[in-house]
Amino acid sequence: MRRTGLFADTVQCRARCTQITIYFVVITANQIQTLSEDVAYIEAQSQGLQVQTANQKLLQTELKSLLDTISISASQLKVLKDASLTKSRGIHDVENTLVQLYTAMLTIDPKLRQKDTRPVTADQASLHRASSIGQSASELSSMHAVREKREGYRRESVEFILRLKQHLSVKFRETEAETLDALERNRNHKTSSSKTKLDDHLRDGPKKDLWMYSPLMLFAREIEPSEWDELLRMYEDCAKRPYQDEFKDNISAWKRMTRKQAADEQDVLFTTQEKEVENLVGRKLTVKRSKTVRADGSSRISSSDKPNDGKVTPYEAFAGALSEMARLIFVEQNFIVDLFHASSLETQEFMDAVVTDPEQRRGGDSIVKKPFDPDRDMAKKVMGAMEEIYAFWTSDLQSLVDWAMKQDPLNSVGILFALESQLSEVEETNQEFLAQTVTKIHDRINTQFTRFVEEQIRGIEDTKVKIKKRKGVIAFMKTFPNFSIALENMLPPTRSLDHLPIRATVNDAYQQINKAMFESLKFIAKENPTATQAQSSTTGDHEDKEALNYHILLIENMNHYVEEVVVRKNPVLQHWNHRALAEMDEHMELYLAAVMRRPLGKLLDFLDSTESLIRNNSESPTIIAARASHSRSTFKKILSGHDSKETRRGIETLKKRVEKHFGDGDDTPGLSRELVTKVYKGCESNYLDVGERVNKIVRDVYEGSLEVEWRREDVIGAFRR
Repeated sequence: MRRTGLFADTVQCRARCTQITIYFVVITANQIQTLSEDVAYIEAQSQGLQVQTANQKLLQTELKSLLDTISISASQLKVLKDASLTKSRGIHDVENTLVQLYTAMLTIDPKLRQKDTRPVTADQASLHRASSIGQSASELSSMHAVREKREGYRRESVEFILRLKQHLSVKFRETEAETLDALERNRNHKTSSSKTKLDDHLRDGPKKDLWMYSPLMLFAREIEPSEWDELLRMYEDCAKRPYQDEFKDNISAWKRMTRKQAADEQDVLFTTQEKEVENLVGRKLTVKRSKTVRADGSSRISSSDKPNDGKVTPYEAFAGALSEMARLIFVEQNFIVDLFHASSLETQEFMDAVVTDPEQRRGGDSIVKKPFDPDRDMAKKVMGAMEEIYAFWTSDLQSLVDWAMKQDPLNSVGILFALESQLSEVEETNQEFLAQTVTKIHDRINTQFTRFVEEQIRGIEDTKVKIKKRKGVIAFMKTFPNFSIALENMLPPTRSLDHLPIRATVNDAYQQINKAMFESLKFIAKENPTATQAQSSTTGDHEDKEALNYHILLIENMNHYVEEVVVRKNPVLQHWNHRALAEMDEHMELYLAAVMRRPLGKLLDFLDSTESLIRNNSESPTIIAARASHSRSTFKKILSGHDSKETRRGIETLKKRVEKHFGDGDDTPGLSRELVTKVYKGCESNYLDVGERVNKIVRDVYEGSLEVEWRREDVIGAFRR
């Protein structure tokens, strides 16, 4: 019993021990887990502190590097005050200091750049990070120091730019004096043939030393734009006078090269005043009529006939002076843009600009076409500089235009061509001063030319009232060939001129003037032949004097136009040439029909009526001979009056009549004889046609039973005699 109780107690004790063991195991496990978490937490905190420490060390390094970058010693800054600006070595030392100064200022204030699109540097990014991390007293003290440095560096920069201004003020004056000396030497050594030429390299020597300061101009533009503007104005003041003197001499030289009016000048304008010979005359132009050579039967081509005396016409003098002066203006603007870096399209940094040794610096291609500057503020600065340097040029150029126009208003065509050619050279470039000045003068002359054409048209129309002798070639028809030659001699061939407005301007003038001429000519010739023709048909008078004179006048004038106007493949002149040919052919046919009736009237009437009957009796034309009015004897009697002798006599009479009508109608040498010959040929052709008609009727109606003495060789011989 006792043993049993002891066993039970032992089992119970063992159970308690097991429970206690389990409890201690659980407690121990929990403690270990808690300890592990504590260890992990401690390790994480340690790593965070290490990263933070590393970041602080990195930031400290960056801040130290930043401070080193923006720190410039007093001895370095002293170079800006003491270094020579006349020697290459001194400029080199100054630029090295300015590079440090420029870098420091950009690091402190990236907004200093003119170009906002440039990326931010690492130093600038470090500065911004430093300003946003921490608020300790030492950091605030550092940022305050940076701001002080910024203000100090700006003062140093401005003081240097002011020193640069003083130096360049003297340098620009020296350049002006050297340029004037070079101009004087050039003037003294020029020959008479070279005085109209301007040397665009003459200023290369005096300007050579200015290129050393080109990077400093860029520094001034970036740091203190207002002082850069002042530098540009200083240069303008010194550049103006040499150009003014040089351009004045050049214009005078071109005027002296101008050919004086020739003694054999011809009338080329339609503005009218009556001559003693009851004709009209225009004002005169110094133009020598080109020799003409027959080209294709319908037009003439011109061969140059300019005097080989080295002289030029007024419009050529203007074109030459404009070309010479415009080239120098073009080169000068490129020089200003390159030297002063006056372009928003420039990508060069100041640090890059100073790489080249000062003595080796040169400008770019002085005649290269630079693109249009999208920065209108910068473009206005360049435009203002050019307007100041060449303030005299617009009035000088206009005075030259007025001088040329005073010689003769037709010179406006050559002047317009020169101006438009110059404008085409500066299209889509930054040469706005040249473009605007030339455009202004061009528009003024274009307006004057429009008024000039209107005056010529009024002169043509006034002829209808003032003319007294309605015979021969009318004055304006004589004038137009010389007028068109004078204009075309001022222009290159049509195909190479299509891109310029002057071609359309002149063609439009041709169109208006020709329209006025043709309308006025028909008015003068009393172009209303309907009533006259009706009267003729009722009275049986086939030679109405007014109608005949009408045809004669139109034939003479249209022939003069066709023979004398040089077409040169001009579409407007070709159109009016074809119209003149058509008019001449129409009235030549009517004239021939009228004058042929005097020697052949009865025969023609018989032939016309017989041919009409043949058309109505085409199957048996012989029955026509049975008619009393068309009997064999009737036709024989008519033919008897047209034997060989009478035919020759009739032709001689007709030739004398034609000679009377056209022999002296055109005072142009040889032209009247050519027209008489044309009319003779027309008469001959009609006579031969009459002979063929006679032979056909004899054969078809009278079955060849009549003898015809109308021989072809007699007709040809009579007209060729």
